[in-house]
Amino acid sequence: MKPQFLVAALWVTVQSQGASVDIKHSELGEYFIKKQIKELESNLQLDMENLPASVTEIIEPTCAKHWIYCHKGVNFTQKLTLLPGKQIDGDKVNHQGLNVSLILKRQVLRRTRNTMFHPVTISRTQQYATIESTTEGWNFGAQLSGSFMQALGEGILGTGGLSISASHSRFTSTGTQVSVADSSTFNCPSNFVCWSESWVPYVKISGPCKGQAWIDCGGEQETCSTVFLKSACSQFHHWKAKVCPGPSTCEIMTPVMEGDRPWVTEVYFEDPIMELHPKPIISGYQSGYYLLSSADYRYDPLRTNGKYWTPREDWHDNRAWPTLDEEIAKFNHSVPKIVTFADECYWLDTLENYCPWNGRPAHYYFTKGVPYTKPTAPDPSTQDIVDFLQLENGMTDTQVMAQYLKLFNREHGLPLDQPDFNARNQWQQTPLIWGVIQGHEIMVQLLLGNPKVELFVKDFSSRTALSWAAGGGYLVLVKHMLAIDGSDLNFADDKGRTALWWAVHNRHETVMQQLLSRPDMDVAIQDDSGHTALWWAVHGGKARYVEAFVAVSNKVPSEPRDYWSKPLVTAAERGFVDIVRLIIKQHNVQVNYKDDMRQTPLSAAAKNGHNKVVNVLLKHEFIDANTLDYHRHAPLHYSVKRDNVEMTRWLLALDSIDVNIRDYEDSTALLSASKNGNLDLVNLLLDKNADPNLQNNHNLVPIAAAAGKGHFSVVKKLAHLKNINLNHRVQSEQSTTMLLFAVKNNNLDLLRILIKNNADANVHDDYLTTPLMLAAQTNNTNAFKLLLNKTSDINSRNYQGRTVLSFLAENGNHELIQFVTNERNPDPNIHDQDYKTPVAWAAEKKHFEALRLILDMDAILVNTQDRAGRTPLSYLAENGWHDMIKLLISRFPSANLQDKGGKTPLMWAIEKNHLEAARLILDIHFINVNLKDRRNWTALAYAAKVGNPDIVSLVLAKDPDPNIQDEDQRTALQWAAERGHFEALKLIARSPRTALNHRDISDRSALAYAVLTGNTAMVKLLLDTGLVDPVYRGGSPDFSGPLPLAQLHDHSHIAEMLLNATNKNGTKWFEPGS
Repeated sequence: MKPQFLVAALWVTVQSQGASVDIKHSELGEYFIKKQIKELESNLQLDMENLPASVTEIIEPTCAKHWIYCHKGVNFTQKLTLLPGKQIDGDKVNHQGLNVSLILKRQVLRRTRNTMFHPVTISRTQQYATIESTTEGWNFGAQLSGSFMQALGEGILGTGGLSISASHSRFTSTGTQVSVADSSTFNCPSNFVCWSESWVPYVKISGPCKGQAWIDCGGEQETCSTVFLKSACSQFHHWKAKVCPGPSTCEIMTPVMEGDRPWVTEVYFEDPIMELHPKPIISGYQSGYYLLSSADYRYDPLRTNGKYWTPREDWHDNRAWPTLDEEIAKFNHSVPKIVTFADECYWLDTLENYCPWNGRPAHYYFTKGVPYTKPTAPDPSTQDIVDFLQLENGMTDTQVMAQYLKLFNREHGLPLDQPDFNARNQWQQTPLIWGVIQGHEIMVQLLLGNPKVELFVKDFSSRTALSWAAGGGYLVLVKHMLAIDGSDLNFADDKGRTALWWAVHNRHETVMQQLLSRPDMDVAIQDDSGHTALWWAVHGGKARYVEAFVAVSNKVPSEPRDYWSKPLVTAAERGFVDIVRLIIKQHNVQVNYKDDMRQTPLSAAAKNGHNKVVNVLLKHEFIDANTLDYHRHAPLHYSVKRDNVEMTRWLLALDSIDVNIRDYEDSTALLSASKNGNLDLVNLLLDKNADPNLQNNHNLVPIAAAAGKGHFSVVKKLAHLKNINLNHRVQSEQSTTMLLFAVKNNNLDLLRILIKNNADANVHDDYLTTPLMLAAQTNNTNAFKLLLNKTSDINSRNYQGRTVLSFLAENGNHELIQFVTNERNPDPNIHDQDYKTPVAWAAEKKHFEALRLILDMDAILVNTQDRAGRTPLSYLAENGWHDMIKLLISRFPSANLQDKGGKTPLMWAIEKNHLEAARLILDIHFINVNLKDRRNWTALAYAAKVGNPDIVSLVLAKDPDPNIQDEDQRTALQWAAERGHFEALKLIARSPRTALNHRDISDRSALAYAVLTGNTAMVKLLLDTGLVDPVYRGGSPDFSGPLPLAQLHDHSHIAEMLLNATNKNGTKWFEPGS
């Protein structure tokens, strides 16, 4: 809660010293303090000609070294000066760049908690407040102006000015306690916490400042600019370290003075103890007041002060609960009831007047008092007032009409002082039409009897009062309006809807009967959608309504051809069998009528599964069951798609039924039944001689549709038919056959059925893939075994030239390779369009057993090259399968065949670092280790790049030429050096034929590459031969030579080795001084 407070300004007298205390502000206190600070801060006056400054002087005995210069002592001086800058526009608190502010420090003096039932008095004879002194070393003060004392009544600090200058006296007693009063008392109410605080104002200045310092020892020296010798007194160095550099900003503070004494005030507070002040509970509402527990305790939210009332205290405040706004917002007002009417006002059961026409925002009065509002309470609604006006309330018809017209105007924003029987609202509705819409029957009857009322006007939708009365089901009003001369019974609104249409659509049977009884009623009028009132009666499923129309069918002046037929389609579609029986008996009905979607009653009933309706329609002698609707569906299609066996049986019983009729996809009923797996429907259709070989526009036949959904009972049924075509291609994209479909989906049951019924296993798809080939490709072992002996050509090739054995080799299915080898003896040397043979596939995919089986075949060719020039040995070498290489070597492969990149099997093995593979290949007869690939890399070059010393040794054992150069003129030695392979380099360098000083296209030798990589061991190895020349002898000085490279990359140790290197004769390569 917000504390109450009282302020007293008191003189202070200096007492003894004590501690300083800061008190946290309360909510209201903080707001009040900020307000007072802001007012006084706007009147702060800083004397810019006499700004505060600080001068500190210290005299110390001189050290022995300088005693002769200042034997009386050394004088240390520091001066701090505020630096005013440019005035900032619009900032009253900023004085030429100096921020001047006023702060208050608070200290609690005394506190009490009164839980008594009566007020208590708090007395004090003497109390002290702590005052903090001006910032040390600064000479300035803050003095209240003379007007302050006269302004004390306006606030804690008044509205006078505050002058700040270095000329004012300053308060220097740090932590001084001052007396705030000799004695004082104040009362603390019952159930309140009360306390008093001392408030002391201070002025704070912050901003840029300048610091200067001097040392005087036989002469004054500026401290920060002087460089003291190491031999100077240590006190000089300590002083410089303390004051240099000077501060860039300063912050100083001083208490506000009144004369020569600090100014202090004592402020009194009181807060209710909330747990001892229960919140009042709203129990009711009456006469503009909220009742709190009883009628003798009231609350008026509209009063500014004194919102609470009791007989004893009259209107008063509750400081614990100043307002009850939240409780009022939550209070659930009941809708007031109107009791009487007088003087344009309604007297309510809440004992107050409600005057809606007074032209003011406040519509409530208590007797003849001041009007007031009830923002959280509901007003009597328009319906409440109408209900009262329609009662026997003592009002005349003229008074009732006047109030009703005012209600109409208020409801629609029209002037209240301009009542008009024929006024129009925004929807062009008059009071008559509006009254009908709202169901104000008595008001409407009064309006109908008033000669000033225009009875046949139309609203925005061209609806009349009669149209609205029929749509609302107001029979009495309809009768009154029909009795008026000039009433147009058949008038239609802007959407073609008559009064009869509205009565039927909104299901007001008595009004419909009343309208149909009129001899001039036109029942054939259609709305904008082409529907009659009869159609809407059928659509709603009301058989009694239809019976009423049947009873007046003789009144139709010129019956349209679809008057009965269109509703018949709707009745059939929605399954209203009783209505179908009624309409089908009418003499002019067309039983095969087609609606806008070209569906007949029979088609609509079949589509929605209404068996009873279908049964009734099929008994009609002229029924046509073969009519196609907009989607080219016949009733038979719908019944089969819905798995409706009973309906299908009835349809097939017709002699005229077309059992093979096709829908929009050219699908037959048999295809749909097969796809759904409904064997009963399949049997019914086959008994009616349905053709099992008719395909739709996706080349799908019934048996394929059944197989695709896994309906094997249907597949068996169809497969055993004598006229079935089991080799039909069922998918237009690839012309897949049934056998291919079974293999692709691993459907062994279907496969067995097809094979048992002699399906042709040699029929392929558009890609020349046979079922056996697909089984091999998909690793379908079971399907493969079933198909193998049904396939005539084991070596047939698909569009890629692949054979059954090729796929088995790629997949490594050694079981099937063994199986097909034993059964059919396939050709292992047929290559595909990429010139790969089965043995190449097995080698590339690392299938050992498959490779072994294929290599055992007669007349196997192992040196065939594929489109990339790769041989089986090449693939095995790349993968490092030494066991398979051993197996292949037994067939005498060539090790010198190069692929399109010029690589031999040996190069592949070395590049992939397969030691054993390289060893095996090197043992093949007639191997040529000096062959070069398209980059002129040899087997030794590959070995040098890989860096495996074992492989390098194997290659060197075949006596290769180590000086063969690649496209960049590099040799194997240079590759070993460039890759940092020390052991490889050592082996190649020791070869007697190796050219150690050869330079490549970059004019770099092996030594240069060793230096470039920073490999000291390799550099030493090459230099120790005494044959490697470290001197660069190129045509132009660049960084190709060993020594420049060492110097460029900061390899100082290597550079030293190069400079000291000697040849075989012990002579240094580099001449002294070079």
